[in-house]
Order: sequence, then structure tokens, then C-alpha cells
Amino acid sequence: RKNGTPFNFSTQYSSFMEGYWQPKLDALGVLNYERHDGEIAMHLPHDIRSTFTTRWTEQELNEIKRCKIQGHAFGNIGIDVYAKLNIEDLTKELNKLK
Repeated sequence: RKNGTPFNFSTQYSSFMEGYWQPKLDALGVLNYERHDGEIAMHLPHDIRSTFTTRWTEQELNEIKRCKIQGHAFGNIGIDVYAKLNIEDLTKELNKLK
């Protein structure tokens, strides 16, 4: 979200990648990586989400809180509507990640 407006993938992805994602990762020196086949590839937002979810799951942290942090739907209306998770609880769980 930017200024409270949901991200529109079809119209904003290119400007996000070129204006934000690529410069930030390039400045950190992690924009590109060598794939298993030896080809050089560029990290995409999906890579970060995948790594985060893998590490979170390996450490058996709270799955509901992971979904909330990542902005995923839970697929469970009871959790979606009634689970009230505040930022302090989410931060505490996030800080358990090693």
C-alpha cells in the first residue's frame, strides 16, 4: 500500500521494480545472484517472501502471525475476522526469527 491505496500489480509493478526494488537491492549488493545452472538472475520480491516463509516454518513460529506480517489471506474467516493481532504481538514473533 502506498498512501493507503492498495498496490495494483498490473499498473504499478514496473515502476515499483525500477524505482524502488532494483535500486535498493543493488545498493545492498544483493540484486543479482548466480542460479544453480550458472546463469546470473535478478532477485524478485517473491524470492524474499519465499526465504522468509521457509525460515519461519523451519523455526516453527506462529503461522497465523506469519500470514498477518506477510499480508496473506488466511483462508479461514474466523481467523481473518476475529483474530485481533496487534503490532506488538507481531513484532515479538518476528523477533524470534533467527
